[in-house]
Amino acid sequence: APDEVVISGERLAVQKAKERFASRGSKVKELTVSHAFHSPLMEPAVAPFQEVVAGLTLRVPELPLYSAVTGKPVGKEITTPEFWGTHLRGTVRFADAVRRAVADGLEHFVECGPRPILSSAGSRTAPTTSWVGALHPDRSDRERLLEALGTLWLGGARPATRGLHRHVPRAPLAPYPFQRERHWVDPLPPRGFSRARIPLYRIDWVAAE
Repeated sequence: APDEVVISGERLAVQKAKERFASRGSKVKELTVSHAFHSPLMEPAVAPFQEVVAGLTLRVPELPLYSAVTGKPVGKEITTPEFWGTHLRGTVRFADAVRRAVADGLEHFVECGPRPILSSAGSRTAPTTSWVGALHPDRSDRERLLEALGTLWLGGARPATRGLHRHVPRAPLAPYPFQRERHWVDPLPPRGFSRARIPLYRIDWVAAE
């Protein structure tokens, strides 16, 4: 987010940076991670990681995809092992990617992950956009997804929902066909009714003494 930054690297260097920022009154929080992702400490894993990626079949995305490393839309380069190697150790430019997406006309964002983490940072980066997490570890997947779709709809988006209830049992309906006949009685105007004869009234308000 614009007012937040994540520092990744050697533990001692990160600890010193933490103490320095805390002494200046900044709010500091340690993140629980298994590795120092997006830092030079990931360099030994880049080559093996690229070998794994080289064995995969990657295609150019059909929908716009923005890189959190370059902050720009990606194309054919995403199909190369080098792209993913750079992504593993490169600096994350999340705010730049969000700003570029908003500049390209995107307004609604859905975070697809086991826990909504980036939605808060995204909404602070682009306050005029709407963000919603699709999943949450403490909620039913279906319940959370339906809530996310409702939030998107209220925000003005029109998500495709045709296959949403595909696996839900359907309630049996009556075996006879619906006639679709209308039974509401339309009110009839009174006899001798004429709009030209409708008296006009005027109300004047007078302040009470």
